[in-house]
Amino acid sequence: GQMSDFRREMDYDYSERGPMKRERSWGQGGDGPNTKRPPVEMPSTLRVLLRSIDAGGIIGKGGENIKRMRKKYDCQVQLPDSAGNPERVLTVIGERTNCVGVFEECLEKVKNEIRRRDNHAPIEVQVLIPQPFMGTIIGTGGTKIKDLRKRSGANIKIFSEPMPFSNERSISLSGTEEQIVNCVSFFLQEIGQVRLNSRREPKEPIILYDPSLPPDMPPPFDYPPPHGGHPHFGGRGRGRGGRMHSEGRGRGGRGGSN
Repeated sequence: GQMSDFRREMDYDYSERGPMKRERSWGQGGDGPNTKRPPVEMPSTLRVLLRSIDAGGIIGKGGENIKRMRKKYDCQVQLPDSAGNPERVLTVIGERTNCVGVFEECLEKVKNEIRRRDNHAPIEVQVLIPQPFMGTIIGTGGTKIKDLRKRSGANIKIFSEPMPFSNERSISLSGTEEQIVNCVSFFLQEIGQVRLNSRREPKEPIILYDPSLPPDMPPPFDYPPPHGGHPHFGGRGRGRGGRMHSEGRGRGGRGGSN
């Protein structure tokens, strides 16, 4: 149905399949392997988990706001309805600074929705980061994330367990709009850098979180399906896990220190 089409379309700029044409292998322009050009930054992918009640303004009346942003920033911007679920995932794919521009506008809309209900409520969003990229964001022993806390002034919480049926982990950001935007910009920069340097995607397939799946649904596969992982069910989702690891000592962290 519509959801699986959306899945396919978003199948992902973390991988070589997806909106980027296959011929454009890492870091090359579109003119084949012999062009002596500096490495091209790969499109960034930003995924943000939002409460459905905060997300309405992003789409706008008849979809006009989301269409305007797609055009203005030349990005893919998707916010699929998640079948009555209280959460939805905003996905933005495009040039890194343009993704940040889209996010900034979306955050403004989210803030308006939150403040309409409660004038003093904190602004909080959850950014979804695939497990293979968590190490680069947290840094050895949590150094990078500690530094980001200090520099940005934002409140940053890292959930140690992946989201259900996925290997995306959630980083909760709260603070002023500027503080949150600075954190998101940092995440995209770090991931972009590591992808550019390695010229290849992580060996572990990226399995995206889908909030429309029932949380107790059994995974249908007992073996890895062909093609490196079904986009809906590659992981044996363990729920989000209540404990928060500030310095990434959870799975995939780098053995942080106090």
